[in-house]
Amino acid sequence: MFLPEQITNWPLTSYIYTIPYLLLGIVVLILYKNQIFKGVPISHYKTNLFVCILFLLFFGLRWHIMTDTLAYEEEYYTFTTNFNWEYIEVHSWWWDKGFVIFAMLCKLITPDFFFFVFANTLVDIILFALCLKKFDINIPIAIFAFLAFQGILMEINTMRNIKAVLLFVYSISYIEDRKLFKFLLINFVGFTFHSSALLFFPMYWILGKKYNIKILFIAMSIITFIYLANINILQNYLMSLALSDDNVSVAKFTQYLSESDEQTLSLGFIERLLTLFLIMRVYKKLGKSSQNLIVANAFFVFYVLYAIFGFNFVFRDRIPYLFVFSYWLIYPYLFDYYGKKRMLFKAAFIFLFIGKIFLSTHICSAYYETVLFHETTRAQRQYLNDRFNN
Repeated sequence: MFLPEQITNWPLTSYIYTIPYLLLGIVVLILYKNQIFKGVPISHYKTNLFVCILFLLFFGLRWHIMTDTLAYEEEYYTFTTNFNWEYIEVHSWWWDKGFVIFAMLCKLITPDFFFFVFANTLVDIILFALCLKKFDINIPIAIFAFLAFQGILMEINTMRNIKAVLLFVYSISYIEDRKLFKFLLINFVGFTFHSSALLFFPMYWILGKKYNIKILFIAMSIITFIYLANINILQNYLMSLALSDDNVSVAKFTQYLSESDEQTLSLGFIERLLTLFLIMRVYKKLGKSSQNLIVANAFFVFYVLYAIFGFNFVFRDRIPYLFVFSYWLIYPYLFDYYGKKRMLFKAAFIFLFIGKIFLSTHICSAYYETVLFHETTRAQRQYLNDRFNN
């Protein structure tokens, strides 16, 4: 436990910051241990409900963790419940219209900002549960993969994006069934929560195809080379755009481009390359299931977009991570396929999941506190974010 009055001396990274998140993952591991390690097909209704409630309390009752609640709180308190289109338009300069309307609906119930945070989490958990019901997968591993692969950060730090992502995941069944109107309708709702969801619309025609494995290998090799060579053509283009105009959108680009870069050779790169290898090795088998094929193709899209946008933390979190759900849905298949041969593979996957949780939450801005019992102030949490980001 770190003392708030000594916050200027807190380390930027520490294993202590990650303990609550690791405990959450360990609880999931214990609750589903028979299915995870023994493959026992038992009913999990009560366990699933308990996990949903646990997630709701853990994420929904959080204090100011990372940046989103700090950034959104002041804007939320400026809203009234004046439901007319002109008012919504005025307040959509930052938040997208669907999110503005959702915030106004929450404010009809109570003006308390942390009720709004709780309501956001409730919606996300309901959407996530509905998505999992649509997939014939190992649900415990899907939940664990969610925690390991950006699910924690998306739930805490991208309150708008995650709704667009989950709505797209829900609409995957409409790609399978070739129901274009329903697909477009669901994703239009997602688009009203975050405009980056526009990228999902062409996926109706992209993700459902089975691609030639040799062409995929060549394409992924080229993309990997571009990433390793640090060829940031897009970054140079965006910077020239930012210097040529001064409108609000370009101002946002300029701010985003000023954010820190990511190291090219990193544990994250090794993990992505390993996942790519594991998927391509079984791609033909994945193609026998339209669900698995769509998810595998979504991972390829993620891999390509990461190579293009990974040069910048802000772009990375908002564009490639739109497709990070592919991890949540493909790792259950990989876990079952490789794990049925050797228990060692299952242990390796679990170790990977725990390691990913640790690496994503061992930063000072992730220090967990609940809104019910917090010792730090809002200003101190802002200091932690500023200190880590700078």
